[in-house]
Order: sequence, then structure tokens, then C-alpha cells
Amino acid sequence: MQCRYRTLPRQLTEDAADAVLEIEQKYSKLKRPVYERRSQILKDMPDFWWKTMRHALGTNATDDDLDVLGYLVDVRAREREAGR
Repeated sequence: MQCRYRTLPRQLTEDAADAVLEIEQKYSKLKRPVYERRSQILKDMPDFWWKTMRHALGTNATDDDLDVLGYLVDVRAREREAGR
């Protein structure tokens, strides 16, 4: 027989994770129009992502990296899903 005091913390942790995910998804949806607008603005800024990523990579960027970054037009992150 399993002690219920061992399962309680695990259940609380899972419930908390579900609540955090729900809040993250809610606010991500609210921020989406801002990110879409930002994306439109950045399209009018030549080489924005190239310059940004070049700076972020610093001396770790190779010539091949810099060549490929020249084709970068947008950067997006995918939201995590429940259970992942």
C-alpha cells in the first residue's frame, strides 16, 4: 500500500505545473498581436536578424554561419504544450 503523503507532493507539483502552463498560454495569446506587429516592423529593417544574431554569437560565428544568417527573416519560438 502506497503512503498518500508520498503522492500528495507529486500531485501538487503536477497541479502547479498545469496552472503555470495555463497562465503562460493565456498571456502568450495576449502578446501574440504585439509580436506580429514587431515582425512587420522588423521586415522593414534590412539585416536586423543578421546583425542581432552576429552580435549574439560573437566570435563563435563562422563565416558559414554569417552567410546563412543573411537569409534569416524571422525568429519565433513555439509554445510548449501540456504534458511536454
